[in-house]
Amino acid sequence: MARTSVNKNVVKQVNYLNKDFSDFRDNLIEFAKVYFPNTYNDFNEASPGMMFIEMAAYVGDVLSYYIDSQFRESLLAYAEEKRNVYNIAQSFGYKPKTTTPATAILDVFQTVPAIDEKPDFRYALNVKSGTEITAGATGTTFRTLEDINFKFSSSYDPREVEIFETDSGSPTKFLLKKKVKVESGNVTTERFTFGSSEKYKEIKLGNSNIIEIISCVDTDGNNWYEVDSLAKDTIFEDVENNIDNDPTSVINREVSPYILKLKKTSRRFTTYINQDDETLIRFGAGVSDNPDEEIIPNPDSVGSNLPGSPSKLGQAFDPSNFLKTKAFGLAPSNTTLTFTYSFGGGVDDNVQSNDITSISSISFEIQDGNLSSALVQESKDSVRFTNPKPASGGSSGQSIREVRESALAYYQAQSRAVTKEDYIVRAYSLPQ
Repeated sequence: MARTSVNKNVVKQVNYLNKDFSDFRDNLIEFAKVYFPNTYNDFNEASPGMMFIEMAAYVGDVLSYYIDSQFRESLLAYAEEKRNVYNIAQSFGYKPKTTTPATAILDVFQTVPAIDEKPDFRYALNVKSGTEITAGATGTTFRTLEDINFKFSSSYDPREVEIFETDSGSPTKFLLKKKVKVESGNVTTERFTFGSSEKYKEIKLGNSNIIEIISCVDTDGNNWYEVDSLAKDTIFEDVENNIDNDPTSVINREVSPYILKLKKTSRRFTTYINQDDETLIRFGAGVSDNPDEEIIPNPDSVGSNLPGSPSKLGQAFDPSNFLKTKAFGLAPSNTTLTFTYSFGGGVDDNVQSNDITSISSISFEIQDGNLSSALVQESKDSVRFTNPKPASGGSSGQSIREVRESALAYYQAQSRAVTKEDYIVRAYSLPQ
């Protein structure tokens, strides 16, 4: 590729295909020979003129290198710098793993009294998620990831029942057994106080190697939810399948003890991992103190660019209801947010079988209004945990290459899912 430049009525050919030092040097020499034959003709390696030609070639080579480097760093498949890989991966929706906790499947036991020689499931407990069990050998803490509800049994979450104690051949106690998944990690809380609203506020958690943000609650008791993107204004919430939550699904509570409900919320945040493996919390741009449903859409609040007219065209608007100030979530103001999260993980969290047995924190849920308090307490005291297989999977954070490959795989999987969904939509839209 060449470009012509006109100088004093002389058309000069300039080559833009040079890439390295030798190409720049040779073309500069050729350029001088063609257009300045009488001005300079000493191209000896030791001549002063060659010093300037080679210095110009050196500058061109350096600039060419950085252009190539910047272009390469903009492509995830070829990027090498950690900051760039993290930025591109998270723009694709993939979050790098700074640590990996160890996981295990625990056997959970409890006893219930017998009634008419059958288990009295009124004393069956719902052991709440977040129960902490400690490994005896290493002191590693493991946390249950879901409720252990002994009241229900299904193909997904089966319950085993066997006789535990008898009196003259008649059973007096039954042993219930279930399984639950646990993962390692230390649980802690951090509090952040906010004053006046600030759009797109960002805070940083104090600990590194964050595994999961468990909850976020403000001073008024409102829950804030983690979402993949601030533009996502709905979350799924699992609730117990009872007549209060869903009268139509309660007939299937024996096989589906929990149901998912879609909830729209303006109290949301996203997490971002920076190049130092620190976790940042990002909030939205909403600055209204009133609920969405109490803000009445009014064209006068939008305005126009005409002189003397109200103008709000520079503000963000929620596309779902055309209400200003809540797009991309609410910005916290005049409140304190309490974050509960787990951190840690790593190779040292892998433990041997039958070692995760010591309960350090546990909570129950049981309707004990018409039950014997002594038997209820006996049921609670009977809860035991153990891991028949070793806890495994704990490792350090992902390398740059692992993040890159995982993000590419995630992006390709998402692209295939969108393509398949689009194909189904178009197929059903065809005239029959």
